[in-house]
Amino acid sequence: MALDFVMSEATYGFKAVLDYFDLKHFIVLGHSVGGGMSAAIAAEYPQSCKALVTIAAQYEVEERTLAGIRAAKQAFQQAGQIERLAKYHPDKARWVLDAWTETWLAPVFKDWNLREVLPQVQCPSLVIHGELDEYATTAQPQQIFAGVKGTVELQILQGLHHMPHKEQPEQVLTLISEFLADIA
Repeated sequence: MALDFVMSEATYGFKAVLDYFDLKHFIVLGHSVGGGMSAAIAAEYPQSCKALVTIAAQYEVEERTLAGIRAAKQAFQQAGQIERLAKYHPDKARWVLDAWTETWLAPVFKDWNLREVLPQVQCPSLVIHGELDEYATTAQPQQIFAGVKGTVELQILQGLHHMPHKEQPEQVLTLISEFLADIA
């Protein structure tokens, strides 16, 4: 996987979606690495993106991120674990796991961050993050909150981890619904 995959997804991958569906305006939401991709998409298409929602997004590589990835990589060595991932990525489960772990753990990736991207985000943004996220400290959503130029709301969810939308789906849905109710 190329080390610029987050920006590449915004520039090339999402462009294909826009073209295929002939979208003029959109709201983008992403979880984890997808949250970073969503921020990059909002930055790449500032006139079209009406709102950004990130859930457990990483702003940069930090030791907690690496420790969480190392633990996940180890856990996926246990019997039956790759099959759990195959539920979401049928023929590509192993590739998805390896692309994620090997890219983030690569020494050349250690300086990756959203520093240059976030100032280009002009749309209203909602940043959701679990207080106990095993892949990122709360400094990460705070950096996203501080970095975007549009209006931004930060929600650190007490007692939740990396999957707040699965841990407390109603709470997350309410936050998103209330945020989007104000978007024209």
